[in-house]
Order: sequence, then C-alpha cells, then structure tokens
Amino acid sequence: MSHQPKRWQFAPAAPVHFVNALSDLGPVLAQVLYNRGLTTPQAARSFLMGDLPLHDPMQMLGMGKAVGRIRQAIKRKEKIVVYGDFDADGVTSTAVLVTTIRALGGVVEHYIPNRIDEGYGLNTPALLELARRGTKLVVTVDCGIRSVEEVQSGRDAG
Repeated sequence: MSHQPKRWQFAPAAPVHFVNALSDLGPVLAQVLYNRGLTTPQAARSFLMGDLPLHDPMQMLGMGKAVGRIRQAIKRKEKIVVYGDFDADGVTSTAVLVTTIRALGGVVEHYIPNRIDEGYGLNTPALLELARRGTKLVVTVDCGIRSVEEVQSGRDAG
C-alpha cells in the first residue's frame, strides 16, 4: 500500500477588478464570494444584501394583536419573558427578540427550557413558575404553536 501525499488545490484568484469593486468588503471576503460562484460584484452584493422578496409579517393571522399586546406591555413596563427553544434557531430568535424588546424600553427576560429535564417546547411547570415570578406576558419563539393546553395553563396562572 503506497502512501500518496495530499496535494492542495487552490481556487484561482479573483480578478483584480472584482476585488477592487468590493474593496469595502475586504479582499478575503471578496475571494470567498468569488470561490462560491458569485463572479460579478452585483451578484456578490445581492447575495450579501438579501434582496429576497419577503411577505409582510403583518399579514399573519393574529400578528396585529400580538404586536399590540407587546407594545402595551413595553409601555406599561410589564415583565415580558421570551420563551425559546434550545436549538440554533430557537436560541437565535430568542436573542433577537430579547434584544429588540430591551432596545424599545421593555422589561424583558428569556427562558429556554433545559432539554434534559423539560424536553422540547412549552411546558406547564415552567409557565407556572414564570407567572409566580411576576411575568405578565410570555412570547414564544420557535415553539408553542401547538401547545394549546400549556398556553391555557399559563393564561389561567395570570
């Protein structure tokens, strides 16, 4: 059995005009974008700026009511808890919403259940404990969409 040394294969350098057109991004990022097939400055910028046609979130059922309730809680300085999940998108969405509510002047904390002790999603014991600690509004992110019984328990607890 022969041992062949590995040979590095380098991608070709991005053209100078491409790197110069993206000089505000730096040469390393320009090269990475080029290596990923974004071979025009326009394509690279479009990728980074996210020109996706997104739907208006206010068209979601109940969104106006939810936004109104969050605004009311911020104005009244009610304690808000953002209840997330322990996976990557749950932690990220929790962090984004907590940061946003805090920036708007809200009194906000986060809650992410322990995956071993509490499992996935909303759980009644956690909601009861949050109510006991004075939470007036729980906003779920990345969980809770089907937790009808748990939501009712939270409502009953105040």
